[in-house]
Amino acid sequence: MLVEELGEKGWILETCIRYYPACRYTAGPVDMLRRLMREQGLNAEDIEKIEIRMHPMGYALRIFQEPPKVIATDYRAALNGAFNISYVMVLAALGRTPGPRWYSEKNLKDPEIWKLAARIVTAEDESARDDVVCAFRETRTRRFRKTSAAMSVWVSGEEHRCDAEYADGDPWTPKPPATWDSVEQKFQNFCSRLMPSDEIRGLIDCVRNLESVSDVSRELTLPLVAA
Repeated sequence: MLVEELGEKGWILETCIRYYPACRYTAGPVDMLRRLMREQGLNAEDIEKIEIRMHPMGYALRIFQEPPKVIATDYRAALNGAFNISYVMVLAALGRTPGPRWYSEKNLKDPEIWKLAARIVTAEDESARDDVVCAFRETRTRRFRKTSAAMSVWVSGEEHRCDAEYADGDPWTPKPPATWDSVEQKFQNFCSRLMPSDEIRGLIDCVRNLESVSDVSRELTLPLVAA
C-alpha cells in the first residue's frame, strides 16, 4: 500500500471533508434531516419522532445504541457531544451554525434541545452488513463507507422515509467532495468566534493562492487563539 500507484494516485484525494463538528457516522443522518426539513418547510418543533437506521459498525458502539441524555460541561464536552447523535441531530434541526459553539455551555444545558433529543431513537441498518464484509474481502484498503444510512421522520402522524449512500464531503461520490465555497464556509463557521474576519479572509486568500506564497512560514502564520 505504501508504494502502490506511487506517482499515479494521490491518496489525499480520498480524504473526507467533515462539515459538522461530530463523528462521521452522524454526517449522513444530519444531511438527510436538513434536506428533508428544507424540502418540506419543517421546523424542529414539527418533528414528532426520528428513527435513525445506522451503519452496523457505528451501531455496534454503545454510545450510538443508547445516546446519553446529558453531556457534562467540562473539557470533554466536545468529544462526548461529537458522538451523541441525538444531540447533534437536534442542533442541526434547530439551524445552529456548525462549529465549536455546538458544545457551548448554553447549548449543553438547553432543556429544549434535550426535549427534542428524546424524540430520536437509533437502530441498526441490517441491509448495510454486506458492505463491511465486501470491504474486507474485496478491497485493498478495507475501507467501508461510514455514511450510508436510512431514517424515518414522523410529522403530524405522517412518516417520511429517507436514505442516502453518501454524505456531503465523501470522496467516493461522483461529484467532487468539496468546493472552495463549501470549505471556506466551513472555515468561517468554525473560526468566526475565534479569529477576526480579516484574519480569516487573509488565511483563505493565502491558501487559495499558495503557489504564489514565497515564504510559507512568514505569510501563512496561524494566529494564536486565546483559550
